Order: sequence, then structure tokens, then C-alpha cells
Amino acid sequence: MRCVTRLAFHLFAVTLASAAIALAGCWPEGCKSCGSKDQQAPAPSPSDPAPPSDKSNEDGECCPSCCTEKPLPCCSEKPETITNASEDKAVAQQPKAVEVKVGDPAPVFESTDDQGKPWKSSEHVGKKVIVVYFYPADLTGGCSKQACGFRDDMMKLTDKGVEVVGVSGDSVKNHQIFKQVHKLNFALLADEDGSVAKKFGVPVGAGGVFKTKDADGKEVELKRGVTIQRWTFVIGKDGKVIYKNSKVNAAEDSKQILELIEKMGK
Repeated sequence: MRCVTRLAFHLFAVTLASAAIALAGCWPEGCKSCGSKDQQAPAPSPSDPAPPSDKSNEDGECCPSCCTEKPLPCCSEKPETITNASEDKAVAQQPKAVEVKVGDPAPVFESTDDQGKPWKSSEHVGKKVIVVYFYPADLTGGCSKQACGFRDDMMKLTDKGVEVVGVSGDSVKNHQIFKQVHKLNFALLADEDGSVAKKFGVPVGAGGVFKTKDADGKEVELKRGVTIQRWTFVIGKDGKVIYKNSKVNAAEDSKQILELIEKMGK
């Protein structure tokens, strides 16, 4: 009887040892319970069969399926999700900001003038010195001073072979009202989407609405597609930028351009 008891105890001990060995192959060393982050099992080689999928217990925790020939990683050790990959790709695809410097070839552009006709830089550059000045909005205080300055100096500028064009995010209709109110004697270009300004590297913001009065004193509401910052460029007859001002004094802009042209003529 004693031999039978001893034999049964021996078989029970062997069974427990076998179970321990089997579990050791299923759980990584140091991973004592589901969710432990102490260690992670070595990655299987490409020739190894895929391990069975993990299961969840009643609490929603992931527990490894036992037992397999290869150790399973702790269930909490999940592959890192790359959340910003698409953002990085989008940033890489965004066009870089343009910077036009003095001495650079002037951007070639096309827009619509205040008469609703196409205005192409290729038809003007090379024939005269071209002043391209960008401004925020028609009929606003600073923009009116700047435009009236060019209007008053236009005869002197024309005599020196200079052509002036103003560019804003206003519509053709807005430009017509602006020209009528202040009797402007040069072209205004409607850059409602800011595409011309962007070619010159001029910052472009959201559009807006400006309430004012037309030449007959009637109240009007001028809507513009974008708001462009006040920058001025001068393009020489060789097609290169000879002057750039990103901090324009609206009231003095035309005088500064006139001084520049006079110095060039000496």
C-alpha cells in the first residue's frame, strides 16, 4: 500500500513539474501576470508560425493564449501606433513659403484689372520699370493715402518710364468704386484668391467686409476674398527685382519709389 501511495505522489509531482515547464514556455521570464511590462519575449523569426490571437478576460484585459511552442509577449506590450505619419506626409507635401529677394527674377503672373480684362506681367515687364504694390483693402484709410500718393506722383513716375499697379484681394467691382472715389490713374488688380501675392511671398490672410460710400455718397459694402499685407516691389527692365519693402509707410510709399527711380537715373 505504501508503494502505491508513493507511486501516486511521484506521478503527481511529475505532472506538476511538466505543467510548470509548459507554462514557462508560454509566459516570458519575469511576466508573472497579464499586463506586466517587465519584459517582452524575443520577436519570432520569419519562419515561425504566427501565434494565436490574444483573448480578453471578463475585465477586458488581454491575456495570452497558452500554450504555444514559442513564448508570447506580455499582452500589454502592444505595437506602437504611428499616429503622426500622415501628418508628416502632409507637411512634406505642403509647398514651401516663397521668398523673393532683390536681384531675383520677378515672378511671372497674371490677374484681372479693374476693367475686367486680363493683365499679364509678361506684356509689361521689359518695356517699363514696374511698381507692384500690395495693399490690404480698397477705400480704407491707409490704402487710400497710399493710392492717392501714387496718383499725385504719377506724372513724374510716368516721365521716368515707370508703370504702377496696385494689387489687393478686392473684386473688380470694388476696384472700380475705389478708382471712382479717388480718381486713381493707374491699374488695380483683383487678386481675390491671393495667388499673385503668394508668388511674391507676401503674407495673405482671411478676407473681410468694409462698409463705406461710393462716389455718389451711396453706402456700399465691399467684400474681399483675402487680405494681403502691405508690401511694395519694383521690377527693373531686365525683369529682376530691384526694390522690396515689407514695412511700407502707406503715405510715403510713392515718394520713396520716386527717390529710388531718380537715384537709378543718375
